[in-house]
Amino acid sequence: MNVKLSIEWDKELSSKLKKLSENDLLSAKNKMLISAANLIVWEAKKLVPCSSWSLRRSISYKLFRDCVKIYSDVHYAVYVHEWVKPHLISPVKKKSLYWENNWLWFFSKSAYHPWSKANPFFEDAVKNCKNEVINKCNEILQWVINKM
Repeated sequence: MNVKLSIEWDKELSSKLKKLSENDLLSAKNKMLISAANLIVWEAKKLVPCSSWSLRRSISYKLFRDCVKIYSDVHYAVYVHEWVKPHLISPVKKKSLYWENNWLWFFSKSAYHPWSKANPFFEDAVKNCKNEVINKCNEILQWVINKM
């Protein structure tokens, strides 16, 4: 999933930004990217299904030169985000599968997993935070320009 954030400048703002040093622009850009990432990560963590605490804790961001990557390093995150077709589950490291239900333990050589519905929490987080991200970027730009 790719998210693109574009900013349109008016002529007055463009002339003021040309007067700024490269370090000020780089600092403002990094502040905008980090604040946008924090807003989206916070919203994505709220939208993750409650039964998956480890997935919620794994959502993070990494700042690059011109962009920020929001990700989860849990291997099953893609299966929660996208839909999963029906499949057969078999044990990998043990002799059988096992699970507990109402104090009873069940064992099986294999199990049928029905399809699961998609929960696109990253996409929904971006959609929900779009206006907040734009407002935060505007605040940071105004702060940088007023600092001149």
